[in-house]
Amino acid sequence: MYVKSLYIKEEKHGKVKDISKGFFQRDKGLVGDINAQGGLKQVSIISSEGREKVKNKNGLCTKKFYANIEVHGLNIDKLYKGQKLKIGNTVQEITVIGKECFPDCDLLEEESLCPLPTSVIFTKVIEEGTVEIGNPVDVE
Repeated sequence: MYVKSLYIKEEKHGKVKDISKGFFQRDKGLVGDINAQGGLKQVSIISSEGREKVKNKNGLCTKKFYANIEVHGLNIDKLYKGQKLKIGNTVQEITVIGKECFPDCDLLEEESLCPLPTSVIFTKVIEEGTVEIGNPVDVE
């Protein structure tokens, strides 16, 4: 498993930007990201396979949701809350598995399967540090 992409959104109505590396602060998240405010969902992570599925769906998730980290080879089915991931030189603890769909999403109305509940995890930063594209991701 490795970090395929990194993303940041610096302001509420701003655009999501690709970045090559980012600093993840303990108990906050990705420095400069609008969601780096602590809590259970400090960092959002999506599998590459899930990201491809999201691209091919025309729901609110394709417009509203973005992940901070895209991981190639991430098998979310084998993960559990409380498990730790070493990403770059950070250690992050899984706090939430799956992303709830937006209630007003067209996919729900069409009864079409959304990839967010099975392709996304959220973490909190236990040991801060830098994450770069290409860094390995190890499950502890």
